[in-house]
Amino acid sequence: MLQLRSIDEGFTISTTDVVVKYSERSGAMIEADVKRNRSEAIADEYFSLILTFDLVAEMKCVSVNFSEFQYGNYEIIEDSISLEQEHQKNDSGFYIVTDSIWQKEMAPLYDPKNRFKLRHFIICGYDSYIELLASEYRVMIKEKNQ
Repeated sequence: MLQLRSIDEGFTISTTDVVVKYSERSGAMIEADVKRNRSEAIADEYFSLILTFDLVAEMKCVSVNFSEFQYGNYEIIEDSISLEQEHQKNDSGFYIVTDSIWQKEMAPLYDPKNRFKLRHFIICGYDSYIELLASEYRVMIKEKNQ
């Protein structure tokens, strides 16, 4: 069973279209429409966001809904949180897989000395999802004129 930890970067993926760009030299860029999680009064509640992974060992793009395809085979786990934080729990659609079998099997092939600290990420769109075995990521807001 996949154990997913939702990554809270202040957004929830809210899209029917995910754009993926991959390059051997510059890794992967994944663009998705997202919704802000915070309740502050913000003019643009929805916006485009780009997740950039500079070092990608493997990437899979799957054209089915993650929740339906993996039904009964995953759980979203929470870090220990206080009662005050309970109402702020977020299922962002952007996850790190804890105790990943794929990571354990493949990371020694790509990074035998564990210098890059490869991790298993899942990014869920509406009718598709992306799995990456990658190192660190960056989050950037896409400017409206790009």
